[in-house]
Amino acid sequence: IIGVLNMKDCRDTNDLWAAEKSLMEWANRYDTTLNNANSNQRSNNNNNNNNSDNNGNNIIIRLFVFDSFEESIQQRVNISETRLCHSSQIVAFPPLEMAHSQMMALHWNVVVNDLAVSLFRSVEGKIRRNDLLSKSIAS
Repeated sequence: IIGVLNMKDCRDTNDLWAAEKSLMEWANRYDTTLNNANSNQRSNNNNNNNNSDNNGNNIIIRLFVFDSFEESIQQRVNISETRLCHSSQIVAFPPLEMAHSQMMALHWNVVVNDLAVSLFRSVEGKIRRNDLLSKSIAS
């Protein structure tokens, strides 16, 4: 689940937190590892603002943040106060002006590679769990 946030739309850090909460709600909505028995626990976690790594599921979460480098925005919104669990879940992009186009292209490459690695690690983890389950059943 990838959220996109333009920091120019944020009045203060509470707006950043609201965007993060919305991202987690979407992640929980698409979490196929949770069943009906866990739905009460999931709603309790959402109500308590529990931003664990989405309860250990296999949803990969990223919040792409634009325009966070402007000084006027940094005075209103402190991006370092993120409530996301892992620093890799929030990705701040450099300014979009033409003067920064090479930096933006390099940054996109890093972001896409990081996302690909996360996806492959997730798939690898599923394969290992399935292998362990099939070995334990066969025993």
